[in-house]
Amino acid sequence: ELTAGLYKVWVELQDSPYINQYFHNATDHDSATPIDITNRASASQINFSLELGATITGRVVLAADNLPVGGITVSAFNQATKKRAGQVRSSDNGTFILQGLPGGSYILQAKGDGVSPTYYGGDHKRSSAVPIDVTAGAGTVANIALLNYSAIGGAITDPSGSALAGVPVHAYDSKDKVFTFSPPVASAVSDANGQYELINLPPGRYFLKAVAESTWLMEVYDNQSLGGEPTPIDTESGQHLAGINFSLEPGGAVQGMVTDSTTGEPIPKILIKAYDPVTGKTINQTATDYDGKYLLDRLPAGGVHLHVLSIRH
Repeated sequence: ELTAGLYKVWVELQDSPYINQYFHNATDHDSATPIDITNRASASQINFSLELGATITGRVVLAADNLPVGGITVSAFNQATKKRAGQVRSSDNGTFILQGLPGGSYILQAKGDGVSPTYYGGDHKRSSAVPIDVTAGAGTVANIALLNYSAIGGAITDPSGSALAGVPVHAYDSKDKVFTFSPPVASAVSDANGQYELINLPPGRYFLKAVAESTWLMEVYDNQSLGGEPTPIDTESGQHLAGINFSLEPGGAVQGMVTDSTTGEPIPKILIKAYDPVTGKTINQTATDYDGKYLLDRLPAGGVHLHVLSIRH
């Protein structure tokens, strides 16, 4: 039994051709009519008249060989609200049926183990998807060709060609032009032979960064310091690119102290950035400790510009 108050009632049907509905004839929570159960008369005729929704049918196949793929989750997202409106799994022969959709425009995404998430009509990026316009009570066919993951591998060495083990390598989406602190799409660590492999990469364009311990410069492919211009790497569905190598150079360092110009007291927690004097890009950054001291390592030869940032001074 419900306590007194205002309620919104929702009818949700599983695997049904009818559109889920809020009272009164609403498809979303915001436009639903509240029901005041403190007045029993007003709560006695809470009826629903359901309408047939749109249906999207199709088949999920591998783009490489057109073979059907079962067990793939296919989701429909409303293009305007970006909210998920329906979700099913493909059958053993790759077919799927999304039904009970309100009329409108939808984006389809297919996801599953061992394959790259793929949008209908595009690749792994939502921006590449082709919207599907549907009408309530009508059917639409939309087949999805899944892309396989790609991989990138290579070696990490010092200038003499000796292998460097334990060096993290990160792959960033190429749209992240300033990617120093952007989250990577994939990461790997070089083994005892200096070899690394970045796996489970959706097909696309990437920048690579190698981040060794402070003895060595951080480097972006191809042999550029972090302030340099990275070379993009393009991968295709199922492709394994080898020979994407890094030769890391020894790095320099600067250290010092930040003090108040009036009192001479050290200032803790001050951000200090090192910039490439030519490109203006950030190479590295750090913060002063409680004694106002700082150490900026992994700096390339030739000099850098330092910038001290403080909101209090």
